[in-house]
Amino acid sequence: MLRALLLLGLLVCSGLVTAEQVIELDGSGDDKPKSNHALFVEQLLDQAYARLGYQVNYTFIPLKRSTRAANAGIIDGLRARVEQLPNEFPNLIRVDHPLFDFQTVLVGDRRVCGICDYSQILSLAMPRGFKAGQQWLEMHPRESLRVTRVLSAEAALNMQASGRVDAALMADTMLPETVHTQEPHRIIVPLKVQTDYHYLHKKHRKLADHLGKHLASMEKEGTIALLRKQYGIKAPQLSAGGPVIRSITVATAPWGDYTQFPDDSYWRLLNAIFGPEGITVNPRLSNWRRAKMEFSNGRHDILLGAYRNEISGNMRSAEVHLEYESDVVAIAKDASTLSQVFEQHQNATACVVMGYHFEQWLPEHVKLYQVRDINQCLQLLDNDKLQIVVDYPYNLSEHREAYATRVIHPGLPVFALFQDSARGERLKRLFDRRMRELVLAGEAKQYYPDLAQLYFSPRSQD
Repeated sequence: MLRALLLLGLLVCSGLVTAEQVIELDGSGDDKPKSNHALFVEQLLDQAYARLGYQVNYTFIPLKRSTRAANAGIIDGLRARVEQLPNEFPNLIRVDHPLFDFQTVLVGDRRVCGICDYSQILSLAMPRGFKAGQQWLEMHPRESLRVTRVLSAEAALNMQASGRVDAALMADTMLPETVHTQEPHRIIVPLKVQTDYHYLHKKHRKLADHLGKHLASMEKEGTIALLRKQYGIKAPQLSAGGPVIRSITVATAPWGDYTQFPDDSYWRLLNAIFGPEGITVNPRLSNWRRAKMEFSNGRHDILLGAYRNEISGNMRSAEVHLEYESDVVAIAKDASTLSQVFEQHQNATACVVMGYHFEQWLPEHVKLYQVRDINQCLQLLDNDKLQIVVDYPYNLSEHREAYATRVIHPGLPVFALFQDSARGERLKRLFDRRMRELVLAGEAKQYYPDLAQLYFSPRSQD
């Protein structure tokens, strides 16, 4: 009995020692929202270390200092860093299991720098300690480029947004979640794809080996795949392979000079993008509401001419815009009616074509009446059945001359949207790459009837 009690005591004590083992890693700080990539990595490391009897503590240290602190053994390691750290950090050991791919990107304002190619940027801001960005600058030196190093990615984005620099240089994992849905003028320019790994100080060499094996087991059993799905993280080293794509369908509405006929602007542009890759473009025209519905249901590869705020969970937007849409305008029989609706807040009815969410730019007291064709709206306005019609100027040309007009929202960029799938990702990457090539070669402009709406070149070059 005594031997049994002693053995039990040893086991309990051993368990307590194991439970108290702690690993200190760099963290992002409690006062800032964490990106999905940070949440994914922390959940993954928490689970992997727990299998080995360790608890993980995350300590906020600025990016530049954190790598030095880990190399000096002040903290035990780094959550995730680029696959090849510089030689100045010889004490850090890479845990041999890839966590995720990330891109070094430029963030700019398409109204200022167009497609914001690296060769066109005159100034940029970047977070201190961003090793992948520093490596990019060293590999692509430009004497005329002014670089400002700041404390955080947020500070770099603020400098870009305020116009103090042309662009911000960072990892795409540092971007806020709202960058695509709430900031349509911002453009994300991919520069290089790299892979992040977990790092430990060399004093934990054996632990690094064990951890790598546990991560491989978690990958095999599907645990990591579930975490990726939970946080929307793509598996590292996404293959560019897959079935050969020979044909795609493109949903949109019939817009004069752009999509109404096979030789219109957007179809010639898409043929120039996908044709050299042996891909046939098949137009699918309907009203905009139906086009969006069919694309959302997965029936088509591309939705052409959408705003960023029309993106839902199963869609991905191209980075390079098609062009800037015209201003959204309201017309009425006289200026006093427009004043009563927009300044005096009088009740009114506005007619719009189905599928266009113009109500987001109308006062709350305006009632919406939706029809299938703009001519129905114009007839109702002519017959005094409602007070205003909202649409784009090119659909209202004759009536704009006869009636009063007011711009209710400035033009926004429109995009090609793709399915959120491996096939969609391949088509999106191809679209962005070929669009950049066409713009930089000066060939894209030939496909557009209105060059004033493009915003392809830096403002200083227009």
